[in-house]
Amino acid sequence: MADAGFTVYGDSGVAQVDNTYANLSLVEKGTLTTNQSLYGASVTYGTIGPRSDLVSPIICVGGSLYARPETFYGAGQIGFNISVAGPLGTQVPYYIFDVPRAPPAHGFGLQVWNAAGQLIFDASAGPMRVVGFVQNATGTTIFAGTAGRAYAVAHVIRGFRSARVEGFNVRAVFTQVASNVVNQNLLIVQDLTSGDTPVLSANLMTALVIDVTNL
Repeated sequence: MADAGFTVYGDSGVAQVDNTYANLSLVEKGTLTTNQSLYGASVTYGTIGPRSDLVSPIICVGGSLYARPETFYGAGQIGFNISVAGPLGTQVPYYIFDVPRAPPAHGFGLQVWNAAGQLIFDASAGPMRVVGFVQNATGTTIFAGTAGRAYAVAHVIRGFRSARVEGFNVRAVFTQVASNVVNQNLLIVQDLTSGDTPVLSANLMTALVIDVTNL
């Protein structure tokens, strides 16, 4: 006889909720205001954290400006940097998804716990609705969604292009959510040279597009 468990399948036949898997859900959203400048570049950034209450977070950025999220780890803590194409004081919306946190009280809705007593699904928490997977993205427009929906982007594998003459010139891939379309662009984040330079290394971006409507 199989062990007891709980599974919910969507109309596609794919399991959506399973008592052995932690479904990622929204644990924080907000608007970051940049307060630091990148050297030699017209890009500014701000930092969230670091924090010790996150498990396996994914950060997404939205808004109409070109932005780039990054995650850093250290001493049991996790934090994020968000760079934006704009001057100091530029604002960008962000969303952090992680394993659900047990609320102090729960009014109604389904909760699923695993055998270790960990909360792995909570219907009251906004789900991470993945609507696009972009791998080795090329071109300007990398995703076109449904009109009227709101989207944000997680940079799973960051894209960049670096070159060298006497110093280093680094361009990083930034994404922009323009209504229901996601665009990408290479922006300078380190500029110590001028003119065309030989490419030393380059990496195309891989990203998740998340539907954040009503979150």
